[in-house]
Amino acid sequence: MNKRTKSDSAARALCDAIYDGQILTFRQLSSMHKLITFTKTLCENELYPVHPTSNHTDDHTLQRINKLYRDYPRNNNVKSHWKAVFKDIGFSTAAIAVDRMRLRFQIVQNNTTATPNVKTGPLHHHRDTWGSNIYAQINWWAPVYPVSIKNSMAIFSDYWMKPTHNTSNTYDLPTVIHRNRDKASGIMRAADVVPQLIQPIDPAAGEAVLIEPGDLVAFSGAHLHASIPNTSRHTRISLETRSVLIEDFINERGARNIDGASRWMAPGWFARLSDSKRLSSIVGVNPVTVYKSWVKRT
Repeated sequence: MNKRTKSDSAARALCDAIYDGQILTFRQLSSMHKLITFTKTLCENELYPVHPTSNHTDDHTLQRINKLYRDYPRNNNVKSHWKAVFKDIGFSTAAIAVDRMRLRFQIVQNNTTATPNVKTGPLHHHRDTWGSNIYAQINWWAPVYPVSIKNSMAIFSDYWMKPTHNTSNTYDLPTVIHRNRDKASGIMRAADVVPQLIQPIDPAAGEAVLIEPGDLVAFSGAHLHASIPNTSRHTRISLETRSVLIEDFINERGARNIDGASRWMAPGWFARLSDSKRLSSIVGVNPVTVYKSWVKRT
């Protein structure tokens, strides 16, 4: 008989709470502080003499931001710090698969000299599960520098069990991936990357995520969420990744799908934290596969 450790039990309870719609905040984790300190130092060195949170307008700085965005997930120190964070929270690194560990910049909204894109612009209302079709997906988000009601992100909990009109039924993930690879600059609009909401939403219905550097928020990928348009005077810099408990993916355990209609599923986005083996390889399917066409492996 396999025994569950205290860590396994904590991870089980956390995942079940998130699948039920709860939004969890982890306050001032020492491992998170180390990740934030490392990231701030990296940003400040790479963008010197410009401060990372300045209102970036010149092309040279925006090009350096794009390079940071591209290179950050490949940094081995980033991966090591995130491993420590997940261990602190109670996850075994062999039990979860994670998406890329992103560093995201959201420039000031009235910055007319820069064209917002998936790297520097706001992400509009969406559920991550519209694109991934993985309902055991958990989103993790943290600010690198202080945020405010004018430049954070918002979660629309009232829509947790309320279906919306969206473009997931026409979302063709293989085409999106192919188009992204064909972009010489690697820059795409958010609308080109994720399915979109096609109904009005009252911005006041969203709850702003107002946490401090060193804090970390976790919520289901099935929660409707969006960037708050940046009307502050400062670029918002944040960290994000997504995780999947591997046993839950195999056993089809997770949040309910109430309005996702994509034909595709993307297990290849996630890699086991302990050895970087792709979730798609663990279960024996293609990185992008037709939803529910795969066979459970036990």
